[in-house]
Amino acid sequence: MDSVIREIGTQVDNGLKQIFVNTKVNDGSEISELMKCFESQKVDNPKFPYLSERVKHYKEQQEGVEVMCELIEEYGDLKKAEGKAETIVQMLQSGFSHEDIARILKMSVDKVKELESLVMVDA
Repeated sequence: MDSVIREIGTQVDNGLKQIFVNTKVNDGSEISELMKCFESQKVDNPKFPYLSERVKHYKEQQEGVEVMCELIEEYGDLKKAEGKAETIVQMLQSGFSHEDIARILKMSVDKVKELESLVMVDA
C-alpha cells in the first residue's frame, strides 16, 4: 500500500507499516493470542502485561473510566457535528441560503458557516 499526497500525486514514505490480521484465526501464535486480547472484555495475559494493565485502567479504574467516557462523548459530539455539516452542505447545494439554514436548524449563521467548513476541508 502506498501513501500518496493526492493534490500533487507524490508518493511519500511516512515510515508507517500496516499489518492486517484476522482475529478469528487461532493458530497458537503470539499474534493470534494478542488478537484474542482485543476481543476480550477483560485482559489478564502475562505475555502482554502493558496491554493487560492499560485495559484494566480504562475499564475498571475510576480515572480511566472517566477518560473513556469523555472520549466517547467527544466522539459522539464530533459525529453529530459531521452529520449536521453534511446536511448543511446538501441544503446549500439545494439552493438554501446560509440564513435559511440557520433559521431552520435554529443556529447562528456563523455556526452554519463553521459546520459547512468542516465538510469543505474534508472534501
